[in-house]
Amino acid sequence: MQRTCVLVVGSSVGMQSNACASTAWGSNWKQNCLPAWPLWGTPHAGSAFRTALGKEKPNSRRCWTASVFFGNCSFAKSWVQGKRTFDALYRRPSRQRSYLMVRGAVVLGASGLVGQRLQQRLANHPMFEVRALAGSARTAGTNPADLTWGLEGHAPALDLPPVFDVQDPGLVGKLHDLGVTWAFSAVPSDVALSLETRLVDGGFRVCSNASAHRRNADVPLVVADLNPQHLRVRPEGELLHACATNCTLIPLLMPYLALHRAFGVVNYHATSEQARSGAGYALLRGEVPLTPDIPGEAEKTMAELAWITGRLAQGQIEPATIDGRMRCQRVDVADGHIVDVVFELAQPVALQDVNAALDAFAPHPDAAGLPSAPLKPLMRVEGSVRREAHLWADGLGFPAEVNPATNLQAGMAVVVGDVEMEGSSRVRLRSLSHNTVRGAAGGVVLLAELASTQWS
Repeated sequence: MQRTCVLVVGSSVGMQSNACASTAWGSNWKQNCLPAWPLWGTPHAGSAFRTALGKEKPNSRRCWTASVFFGNCSFAKSWVQGKRTFDALYRRPSRQRSYLMVRGAVVLGASGLVGQRLQQRLANHPMFEVRALAGSARTAGTNPADLTWGLEGHAPALDLPPVFDVQDPGLVGKLHDLGVTWAFSAVPSDVALSLETRLVDGGFRVCSNASAHRRNADVPLVVADLNPQHLRVRPEGELLHACATNCTLIPLLMPYLALHRAFGVVNYHATSEQARSGAGYALLRGEVPLTPDIPGEAEKTMAELAWITGRLAQGQIEPATIDGRMRCQRVDVADGHIVDVVFELAQPVALQDVNAALDAFAPHPDAAGLPSAPLKPLMRVEGSVRREAHLWADGLGFPAEVNPATNLQAGMAVVVGDVEMEGSSRVRLRSLSHNTVRGAAGGVVLLAELASTQWS
C-alpha cells in the first residue's frame, strides 16, 4: 500500500478524527492506517490518542484537537508505541501551543536531587525526551533503574542505557549517536564549568541549574516568564547556552518586580529561611548536620537580582543598580524557601494598592502557553504563607495532591502573604517558592521550553 499522510483537525475529540479518517480511506480505514501521536498542546490529546486506537470510547466534550494518520507504515507503528500520553494543559485551552517535534535530551546529574527532579519533569514532557543520563564516576555504568530514587512517588520508567560518565572524553559522540541535542545540567559548579562548555562546543543546547556560568557576558541568566528578552544576548557565533537562577532569588524577585513596576522600589531588606533540600540529598536525609549559615548565598542572590532586572543594550546586559541588604539562613524544614522582606517604595501607597499590584503581576507574553508556565507566577493569599498549604501553588490554586511528573505547573508559582504596611511607603511581606521546582529543575525546564521556541 502506498504510504499516505493526512492531517485531521477536528473539534470533538476522537469522533471527528475518526470521521475524517473514514472519509479519507472509506469504511475500512482502521485496517489501512494507524493513528500517530495527536499534536501536542490539545486539552485532551491523550484521550484522542486512546480513542483512535480503539481503547477508549469517543469523548463528546468539545475541544480543538489534531491527529496525524499515516498509511500502513511500520515507522508509524514504532513511533506511536514509543510515545506516552500527556494531558497537563487541560485547564488552559486558550493558551496552549502545539509541539510538532520532540527533542532528545540528556540529564547531567543522575542521582542528585535536582538531577532526579529534572528526570521527573521530563519523563512525560511534550517537547523533550530523555535519552541518556550522565553522572559522576560513582554512578557511571549503573542501570538507571538501579539508582536510589529520593523524591516523592516512583522513579520515572525511562528506557535508557547505563549512566554515562560526565568526564568521559567520548561523551559528546555517544550523545550524538543517541540523537541527543539538548542537555539539562544539574552537576556541581566545578564540573559544570568545563562540561557545559564542552557540550556547547559539541553543538548541544545547554540549559543549566549550576552557578558556574551565571552572569557570564555570553551566557544569559533567564527566568523564562520574566526576562525572556535576555535570550537575545548573542556571543560570537550561535547562542546555545543559558542559565537559570539561584533558588533563593525567586521568592524575592517576583514581589520586587511587582512593586517596582507599580511604585518604584528604593531599597529592600530581606531575610531568607531556606529548606534542607536546597543543599541536596545529604542534608535532606540528615546525613550531614544542619548549620544555619550559608556562606556567599546573600551576595550571590543580590547580584543575580541586579542582573535579571538589568537592561539589554546592544546585545549586552547592563545590571540594574539596586540598594538592598540580605541575610540567608538554613532552617529545619524539608522543602520551600521563604523570604521575609521589607520594601521601601518611592511613593506613599495604601495597602489596597499594594495588594492590587501584587494581584495584577503578569508573566511575559513570550512564555504564555509553555507547558511549565503557570498562568499567574505570583499568587497572593490573605493571612500567612504556609509551606504545608501553599508549596505546590500552580498559578490557579493550591493542589493538595500532586504528581509532579504530569502536572508541570504545580510548584511553579510564588506565593506572597502576610502583607502589611509599615508607615506610608514601606511594605513588609513573606514570599514562598518551591526551591527544587520553581527555584531549580522547573525553572530550568521552563527556560528550555522558551529557548526551544527561539533557538534554531
